[in-house]
Amino acid sequence: MSKLSSDQVLESIKRVPFSTSSYLVYRNWTEVLRRNSLDLDLPSSWNTLDMYMEAGALILQSEALQMHFILANVDAGRGFFGGQKTRLATFVSRDGGQTYEAGPVLKDLIQGLTGINNIYRDAGILKGIAY
Repeated sequence: MSKLSSDQVLESIKRVPFSTSSYLVYRNWTEVLRRNSLDLDLPSSWNTLDMYMEAGALILQSEALQMHFILANVDAGRGFFGGQKTRLATFVSRDGGQTYEAGPVLKDLIQGLTGINNIYRDAGILKGIAY
């Protein structure tokens, strides 16, 4: 499997901005992270969450897991009635964000965030219900 830099990943896929509902899902999820003392956060190189949402890509990092994630909102064409369809392409880095490997393509952001919660569980960092 080939590995790509974050710039190569972001240049190689056609992204669309995240929806308002995805924005709200992410904001609620970050509150859950804080309540459970999990360290997943946006890198400091981008100033605001709005920049990520408009760019259609979340770049997240966790020191506890020693992993970085890219969750990209990918253009999946138009629906039968002309509405925008999207999918979530995921990429994972285990070398400090230097190179990324492709992960699964998911239906929406909440599935990607749930997958990250599962990685915390597997590492033994998150126990019980994340509420």
